[in-house]
Amino acid sequence: MDIQAGQWRGTARTWLDPEGEPIVSDFAATVAPVLDGKSVRIDYQSKIDEKRADGVMLIGKDVATLRPCLTMVDTFHTGGHVMNFAAGDDGAFLGAYAAGEEMWRWRITVHTGEELRFEHVNIHPSGQEDRAIEIILRRVS
Repeated sequence: MDIQAGQWRGTARTWLDPEGEPIVSDFAATVAPVLDGKSVRIDYQSKIDEKRADGVMLIGKDVATLRPCLTMVDTFHTGGHVMNFAAGDDGAFLGAYAAGEEMWRWRITVHTGEELRFEHVNIHPSGQEDRAIEIILRRVS
């Protein structure tokens, strides 16, 4: 995945209630290649309702399949636990998490170019999809 290294700034819109209005927050990210450019690390800082939402994403290739993969850990969504995602045929990253006894899925689609855009979708066990987060960033340095 070709994401330009540097400092990125923009806005995150987070829907805690998919039917409600999003919480809009400033978002800052530092993108850096790691391991001779084989992977990219994204360190980010934001807030959701004044609660820190700082984290790290690592995007690379799965050692077994050589398909793109993403690992994410943050203070808000994962609560400090690691969440792993594998790329599907559509290029989006799909992960899963437990909510009680149910398994839910989480999809992240990454769009690169002049803007860096992340679209997060929460997927119910029933298959219903709810938009969860949209982050739009512009490179500042």
